[in-house]
Amino acid sequence: MVYLSEPHNGKTRMKERNDSGRYSEKYPDDLFIETVSEMDMPTSPDVARVVGCHRNQAYRRLSELEDRGKLESKIVGRSRVWRIA
Repeated sequence: MVYLSEPHNGKTRMKERNDSGRYSEKYPDDLFIETVSEMDMPTSPDVARVVGCHRNQAYRRLSELEDRGKLESKIVGRSRVWRIA
């Protein structure tokens, strides 16, 4: 593994890269898909709590998975809920 030093809030943090030079995914797609499949009508904040990421990141990743046909969403009341496509 190769690490890249990156400044963050005045501190240096290391970002891990895999052997091909790409950044490693801390939260793989399968983790989001598995979390949605195990929950009943989860919202983005619900998924974020289980996955351990910020709710904005969860929403972006869930939306990307929806665009790729892996997930579906619908509005229920004032919330968007997710399910496996």
